[in-house]
Amino acid sequence: MKMAVAKKDEIERALVLAGILDDVDSGQFPRTVEDEFPADDPDRFDEDDPEHLRAFYERVRDCGMLWRVALGYAVLTDPENKVIDPDKSYLEQHPRTLAALKGVETPMASVVFWFKRLWIHIEAVKTAWSEESAEAVRP
Repeated sequence: MKMAVAKKDEIERALVLAGILDDVDSGQFPRTVEDEFPADDPDRFDEDDPEHLRAFYERVRDCGMLWRVALGYAVLTDPENKVIDPDKSYLEQHPRTLAALKGVETPMASVVFWFKRLWIHIEAVKTAWSEESAEAVRP
Protein backbone atom coordinates (compact mmCIF):
# COMPACT_ATOMS: atom_id res chain seq x y z
CA MET A 1 0.00 0.00 0.00
CA LYS A 2 1.26 3.48 -0.80
CA MET A 3 0.82 6.27 1.70
CA ALA A 4 2.01 9.87 1.68
CA VAL A 5 4.84 10.43 4.13
CA ALA A 6 4.08 12.76 7.02
CA LYS A 7 6.07 15.97 6.98
CA LYS A 8 8.39 16.83 9.85
CA ASP A 9 6.05 19.55 11.15
CA GLU A 10 3.12 17.11 11.09
CA ILE A 11 5.09 14.63 13.21
CA GLU A 12 6.09 17.42 15.60
CA ARG A 13 2.45 18.54 15.92
CA ALA A 14 1.38 14.95 16.57
CA LEU A 15 3.91 14.78 19.41
CA VAL A 16 2.64 18.10 20.80
CA LEU A 17 -0.95 16.82 20.58
CA ALA A 18 0.06 13.71 22.52
CA GLY A 19 1.65 16.03 25.10
CA ILE A 20 -1.49 18.17 25.34
CA LEU A 21 -3.64 15.09 25.93
CA ASP A 22 -1.17 13.77 28.49
CA ASP A 23 -1.11 17.16 30.26
CA VAL A 24 -4.89 17.20 30.68
CA ASP A 25 -4.99 13.54 31.65
CA SER A 26 -2.50 14.22 34.44
CA GLY A 27 -4.43 17.31 35.62
CA GLN A 28 -2.01 19.90 34.22
CA PHE A 29 -3.09 22.83 32.11
CA PRO A 30 -2.32 21.94 28.48
CA ARG A 31 0.79 23.21 26.71
CA THR A 32 0.48 25.40 23.61
CA VAL A 33 0.93 24.14 20.06
CA GLU A 34 4.42 25.66 20.29
CA ASP A 35 5.04 23.10 23.06
CA GLU A 36 5.34 25.80 25.71
CA PHE A 37 3.77 26.42 29.11
CA PRO A 38 3.06 30.18 29.26
CA ALA A 39 3.70 31.77 32.65
CA ASP A 40 0.17 33.24 32.75
CA ASP A 41 -1.50 29.83 32.30
CA PRO A 42 -2.86 28.11 35.40
CA ASP A 43 -0.87 25.12 36.67
CA ARG A 44 -3.85 22.79 37.04
CA PHE A 45 -6.58 22.02 34.50
CA ASP A 46 -10.17 22.35 35.71
CA GLU A 47 -12.48 20.37 33.42
CA ASP A 48 -15.49 22.23 34.82
CA ASP A 49 -14.09 25.67 33.93
CA PRO A 50 -15.37 26.86 30.52
CA GLU A 51 -12.24 28.98 29.98
CA HIS A 52 -10.02 25.97 30.57
CA LEU A 53 -12.11 23.87 28.19
CA ARG A 54 -11.94 26.62 25.54
CA ALA A 55 -8.13 26.80 25.85
CA PHE A 56 -7.91 23.00 25.61
CA TYR A 57 -10.12 22.96 22.51
CA GLU A 58 -8.14 25.73 20.81
CA ARG A 59 -4.79 24.09 21.53
CA VAL A 60 -5.95 20.72 20.20
CA ARG A 61 -7.47 22.42 17.14
CA ASP A 62 -4.23 24.34 16.51
CA CYS A 63 -2.37 21.04 16.14
CA GLY A 64 -4.18 20.64 12.82
CA MET A 65 -5.00 17.55 10.85
CA LEU A 66 -2.63 14.68 11.52
CA TRP A 67 -3.95 12.06 9.15
CA ARG A 68 -0.63 11.40 7.43
CA VAL A 69 1.01 10.69 10.78
CA ALA A 70 -1.73 8.34 11.99
CA LEU A 71 -2.34 6.60 8.66
CA GLY A 72 1.38 6.35 7.93
CA TYR A 73 1.89 4.53 11.20
CA ALA A 74 -1.12 2.32 10.46
CA VAL A 75 0.36 1.38 7.07
CA LEU A 76 3.80 0.80 8.60
CA THR A 77 2.42 -1.53 11.27
CA ASP A 78 -0.15 -3.38 9.12
CA PRO A 79 1.00 -7.04 9.16
CA GLU A 80 -0.15 -7.52 5.56
CA ASN A 81 2.39 -4.93 4.37
CA LYS A 82 5.28 -6.92 5.92
CA VAL A 83 7.30 -3.81 6.77
CA ILE A 84 7.89 -4.53 10.45
CA ASP A 85 8.10 -7.72 12.47
CA PRO A 86 4.57 -8.33 13.83
CA ASP A 87 5.95 -10.54 16.61
CA LYS A 88 8.03 -7.76 18.20
CA SER A 89 6.83 -5.23 20.76
CA TYR A 90 9.11 -2.61 19.16
CA LEU A 91 9.76 -1.51 15.59
CA GLU A 92 12.08 -3.86 13.72
CA GLN A 93 12.24 -4.74 10.05
CA HIS A 94 10.16 -7.68 8.92
CA PRO A 95 12.07 -11.00 8.98
CA ARG A 96 11.33 -11.47 5.28
CA THR A 97 13.01 -8.13 4.50
CA LEU A 98 15.99 -8.95 6.70
CA ALA A 99 16.41 -12.33 5.00
CA ALA A 100 16.15 -10.76 1.54
CA LEU A 101 18.80 -8.17 2.40
CA LYS A 102 21.25 -10.62 3.96
CA GLY A 103 24.44 -10.64 1.93
CA VAL A 104 23.03 -8.35 -0.75
CA GLU A 105 25.41 -5.82 -2.25
CA THR A 106 24.52 -4.08 -5.50
CA PRO A 107 21.91 -3.08 -6.79
CA MET A 108 20.09 -3.66 -3.48
CA ALA A 109 22.65 -1.51 -1.65
CA SER A 110 20.44 1.52 -2.27
CA VAL A 111 17.48 -0.32 -0.71
CA VAL A 112 19.57 -1.07 2.37
CA PHE A 113 20.64 2.57 2.48
CA TRP A 114 17.02 3.80 2.45
CA PHE A 115 15.89 1.26 5.03
CA LYS A 116 18.71 2.39 7.30
CA ARG A 117 17.62 6.01 6.81
CA LEU A 118 14.04 5.04 7.66
CA TRP A 119 15.16 3.36 10.89
CA ILE A 120 17.34 6.34 11.81
CA HIS A 121 14.28 8.58 11.33
CA ILE A 122 12.08 6.28 13.41
CA GLU A 123 14.68 6.20 16.20
CA ALA A 124 14.94 10.02 16.09
CA VAL A 125 11.16 10.34 16.46
CA LYS A 126 11.16 7.84 19.34
CA THR A 127 14.01 9.75 21.03
CA ALA A 128 12.25 13.09 20.52
CA TRP A 129 9.08 11.56 21.96
CA SER A 130 10.94 10.31 25.03
CA GLU A 131 12.73 13.62 25.57
CA GLU A 132 9.53 15.63 25.14
CA SER A 133 7.68 13.35 27.54
CA ALA A 134 10.41 13.86 30.14
CA GLU A 135 10.48 17.64 29.62
CA ALA A 136 6.70 17.89 29.77
CA VAL A 137 6.65 17.02 33.45
CA ARG A 138 6.54 20.23 35.42
CA PRO A 139 7.82 20.36 39.00
